[in-house]
Amino acid sequence: MIKLIATDLDGTLFYPKNRFYARPKKNRIFLRQFIDKGGKLVRVSGRNVKILPSVSRGLKRDADFIGCNGGYIKDEHGFHDRKPIDQKKRSEFYQRFLPDKNIQGWVLFDQFDFLYLTTPHRGTFSTLIYYTYNYLRFAFKELRLGDDKRFEKKRTSSDCYKRRLVFGVGKKAKRKATEYCERFKKEYGESFSFAQSNSAVEITAPHANKGEVLRKYCLEHQIKPDEVLVCGDSGNDLTRFSLFPHSFARSHGDDSFKAKANHVIKHVHDLKEYLENPELRENDTAKP
Repeated sequence: MIKLIATDLDGTLFYPKNRFYARPKKNRIFLRQFIDKGGKLVRVSGRNVKILPSVSRGLKRDADFIGCNGGYIKDEHGFHDRKPIDQKKRSEFYQRFLPDKNIQGWVLFDQFDFLYLTTPHRGTFSTLIYYTYNYLRFAFKELRLGDDKRFEKKRTSSDCYKRRLVFGVGKKAKRKATEYCERFKKEYGESFSFAQSNSAVEITAPHANKGEVLRKYCLEHQIKPDEVLVCGDSGNDLTRFSLFPHSFARSHGDDSFKAKANHVIKHVHDLKEYLENPELRENDTAKP
């Protein structure tokens, strides 16, 4: 029996995008019905808490949140299981790679609404375009502070849960992100966790990833791995696929990513078929 659905947000629960209601209507209806029948929903995302009001407004049900790729858990009791990135190690990493012009933007995440952004190799015009684009995202809009002084102050504080390195947009930027992610893993794999998300590389503390934190969450709530459906669309979801057998990739993801899931679905509400027909999940295994 499936007790828990653990879904990513961007590109998964939010696909196709509705700028005003965040999650599509059919997904909202499906998850309401699942919760009303006794199921549990966990939102597992690289985002911070800024997105939660938009999600909750459409769902109208309680659901816990694993934010910043496992940097913390937020539920009815507040924040816990926090895993901030070591301040000294992340400072050394920043100083080494700051001159690298392939990295066009640095973003820091804490437990609050704001994202702290600096774009050391981008001009004022490019930055203005970015802010305009972000504003027009409506429900998906993020609070971004482009003040370098505020970024620097946050960079040296202790409550940073995720760092995001942006390499631009397009296929070329995505290839660079892939290249750098593998390089970072080899050189800094003991100090940080790394995951690629499209044309960016996401950095968290060791063992702060979606899979490990979701596994701990399930242990605390006495839920077995085979009682969970996990759904995602990008590289930061792979740790869940490696720990939970019932894995679902979105159909618009890369072929290499989809190959690491047991099932491919077009929409989150397509999970209903797998809930109603357990035989479709009989041969599922966790994939390394």
